[in-house]
Amino acid sequence: MKSKLSPILAAIFIVACSSGSSDRSSIVTWAKQFASIHNRVQANLDQVQPLIDRISTRPPSASELDQLVDYNNRITSSYNELIGIEPPPEAKAVHNKYVETYAKTADYVRYYLIAVKQNDLSYFDKSVTAAQEANRLGDEAYTAFQALLGRYSVSCQEIDFCE
Repeated sequence: MKSKLSPILAAIFIVACSSGSSDRSSIVTWAKQFASIHNRVQANLDQVQPLIDRISTRPPSASELDQLVDYNNRITSSYNELIGIEPPPEAKAVHNKYVETYAKTADYVRYYLIAVKQNDLSYFDKSVTAAQEANRLGDEAYTAFQALLGRYSVSCQEIDFCE
């Protein structure tokens, strides 16, 4: 009886391992796509923030307004790209949290642009609120993303997400 169970247990183990490997593979594929988008968004934010800091103390030039529009378009494009990715079921909650984060990030830049163009303080307040919400959501998303990567033993080097 013992010898008949061994092949069955071995088969169950192989199926379980290959299923886990498939899950990991889909997580890695999704995480690489996400990391690429995230790295672009972060690069844009790293450039837009000093611009916003400069023009917060004086009226912006036409060139600076054009730059703000360009950053807004880039961030919105990245947000739209992220929406277009279908995450594996195991990553759906993390993915959706990042979609929310990037929506608020795009709102932050868009509201700031409107505030500057129209000299409307209500949009400045909306921009600040959107930035705070993006930061809060981003912290939650990052924590969940790191936990997901840890659960599937995915390194930051493997997906180009080392900070």
